[in-house]
Formats: sequence, C-alpha cells, structure tokens
Amino acid sequence: MNAERRQEEAAGRVRWLRPDYQEPRFSRGAKPRTTEFGFDETVVAFTRDLEAFPKDPYEIPLVVERLLRAASHPMSAADLSRRFERSGKRIEARIDKALETLADFGRIATLPDGRYEILGVPTTIREAA
Repeated sequence: MNAERRQEEAAGRVRWLRPDYQEPRFSRGAKPRTTEFGFDETVVAFTRDLEAFPKDPYEIPLVVERLLRAASHPMSAADLSRRFERSGKRIEARIDKALETLADFGRIATLPDGRYEILGVPTTIREAA
C-alpha cells in the first residue's frame, strides 16, 4: 500500500485527509486564496491624547488628584497610570505612592477593593439618594 501511495503522489494524485483544508494550501500549483471582505475605503484615525507624566515629584499628587476628580468612577493606580504617555510599573508605583499620600491627608478615600475616589463623590446611586 505504501508503494502504491508513493506512485500516486509522484504522479500528482494525493489523497488528503481533509481535502477542503489541505488541498488549496499544499497541493502542487495551488494558487493562494484571497478573500474579499467588501470593507469601505473609510479610514478612521484613533489617537489617544495622553499627557506626559510629571517630572516634578511635588506635581504628581496634584495631577493624580485632578485625574481622579475628572473620572466618573473610582480608579486604581493601574487605571491612572494608563492615562499617561509612558505608562508602566515605574509610573504605577509613583502614582500609588501619591494616592497613599492623598489618602493620608484626607483628600481621597481608599475603597476596600484597592481603588480610590475623591471624598464627597458617591460611589453608588443608592448613596446619592
């Protein structure tokens, strides 16, 4: 049977296990398949205007507090770090330190899940009523 298969394959006849999948991809002289999706030619540019992380260490808590005030929901240090150009673990650690400082001074509240919110802003609709 093996010799028979070799002769057939040498002659160009291959018995595929999954012909719909294998034949277009691996057979001799196969043309690559292209798919037309029919998308419009409209191109949408998406840019995120991220601000630069402050270099001045005294400015960091002010910027973090401003971002928390502008947010409509409580945020974590990771959430806040994504609002800056070069977000990463180094920035996240510095933001976390600023958040702890703001919490120590009573400017923001620490929630049980590790996120922070501006004091006086209700976290749920029930608290607002």
